[in-house]
Amino acid sequence: MKNSVTNLFRSSISPSLRIPHLPPQPKKSHPRLHPRPHHRRPIVTIIMSSPPTATHHNIVALEGCITPIPDFTPAMPPGHTFTLTIHHHTPHADQPLVQSRLANADIAITTVCPLSTLTLSPSSTPYLRFIAVMASGHDVIAKPASLARGIVISNSPSSNVDAVDAWLSSPDGERPLPMREEVVGILGHGAVGKRIAELCRALGMKSILVSGRKGAAATTEEENGRTGFEEVIRTASVLFLCVPRTPETMGLLSTGEFEAMQPHALVVNVSRGGVVDEKALAEALKSGKIAGAATDVFEKEPAGPENSVLLGEDTEGLNLVTTPHVAWASRETTQNYQDTVIANLKAFLEQKPQNVVS
Repeated sequence: MKNSVTNLFRSSISPSLRIPHLPPQPKKSHPRLHPRPHHRRPIVTIIMSSPPTATHHNIVALEGCITPIPDFTPAMPPGHTFTLTIHHHTPHADQPLVQSRLANADIAITTVCPLSTLTLSPSSTPYLRFIAVMASGHDVIAKPASLARGIVISNSPSSNVDAVDAWLSSPDGERPLPMREEVVGILGHGAVGKRIAELCRALGMKSILVSGRKGAAATTEEENGRTGFEEVIRTASVLFLCVPRTPETMGLLSTGEFEAMQPHALVVNVSRGGVVDEKALAEALKSGKIAGAATDVFEKEPAGPENSVLLGEDTEGLNLVTTPHVAWASRETTQNYQDTVIANLKAFLEQKPQNVVS
């Protein structure tokens, strides 16, 4: 069987879910602006119906509208074939639809579409063996359910680092302090956090504090080269959040933290929605407990006035910058996601999984 692809485009997508298209690529050839040959989409179209076998894989991509799905031919071991079904968009709340789309899949590709415990049950997705997340964040996966079945999850770490830090480097409005007097606090010291620290140093910000875990003993964090969480909250004039969304980080910043912060402090959130208590943030801005905030993420996405207090009419006039979870969106990030998802699938099929989420 030839490798094949099914593009199932939906014409009734809510405008709030549409991702802005990048400007057309110039006709002049440039290696950074054109896909590599193995990222061209297959031409043959076939509807996936038969279950997968040991050597033929049913790959289902749930969100082709966010990041273009590459051709997985380079990931296939000798003698293996695949069928690739690309759904332009899959409504997040419609888990029965997700289950029907993954019913015969042994490989699922998602970005932000949730895979619930029921979706990951043997009765819903009996053939599922591998989940490839085309993003660094993987909190949309019900990990206990997948791990219980031995389903491997691989994400795409560091793929969006340069795009996210570029978004951070172009804020709107003046800072309340000269760069040399800023005290930078960083919650989360993964690839994005490290890159933010590099940029802050390059901009002349001399005092950069990397936070330890919330509630951890100060002596323990000092031994690890970190500054205690509470001290970072009290002293930072610019606070960056770049942590994953986990049960431990939900509500990491709330009323108590905002009350402890400097009145001239700025908060920049490029983590995940829910890490910052949105109601507490709105109140902190209105009451002057902090000077300003910028966020690229929301507790409920797609976000709008109906589900986020940060987008309501009463936030007009506040020193608040919001963007619709697009800090990651660049050509380089797209290329990185495509390269990584191919490499992840290849490693899995060779029984050497990489970037595995635990």
